Amino acid sequence: MTDRRTLTPQDWIDAAFRALTDEGPKGIRAEALARSLQVSKGSFYWHFADVPALKSAMLAHWEAAATDEIAGEADASPPADRIRRFVEAATADDPDAYGGRAAEPALREWGRADPAAAEALARVESRRLGYLKDLMLAANAKQPGRAARLLYAALIGMEALPRQDAEDTRKDLTLLLKRLLP
Repeated sequence: MTDRRTLTPQDWIDAAFRALTDEGPKGIRAEALARSLQVSKGSFYWHFADVPALKSAMLAHWEAAATDEIAGEADASPPADRIRRFVEAATADDPDAYGGRAAEPALREWGRADPAAAEALARVESRRLGYLKDLMLAANAKQPGRAARLLYAALIGMEALPRQDAEDTRKDLTLLLKRLLP
C-alpha cells in the first residue's frame, strides 16, 4: 500500500471523479476510493474529515475548472473567435484523471439528486450562459440570449447522444454557431 504522505487531496478528488463517472454519486465512498488508489482508508481521513467534505472539495474544484474557459473574458480577440474557443474548450477531451468526457454528464446526474451539486451546476451554467450571451451580443447575433441558450443546449444535448468523437461534436457545434452569428 502507498504511504498516505505520497497522496494529495487532488489525488483523492481525481479518484472520486473517476468513481462518479463509473458508478455515479454512490461510488464516492472512502473505502472504495482507497482500494482504487491502493492505500488504506486512513489515508483518506488524513486529507478529508469525511465523504461529504470530499464531495464539497470535488464540487469546488469542478466549479473552478469548469469556468476556466471564461477566465479570458478580457481577451481582445473578436467575440466570434472567443465563442469558437469556448466551443473548442467545451469539446476537448477531459483529462482521464477526471473520468474523461463522462465527467460533466455525471455531474449533471449528481445534481439531480444532491442540492449542493445542483447549486454548483447552476452557478457554472449561469456564468457560462452569461458569458456566451455577452459574446453573442458583441458578435451582433440577432437574439443574443436565445443564441447563447441554443448553443449551450446543443452542447449539453450532444453529451447525451451516443458516444461520438470530440472532433465531430466540435464540427456540429461550429456549424450551429455559423447559423447563429451574422
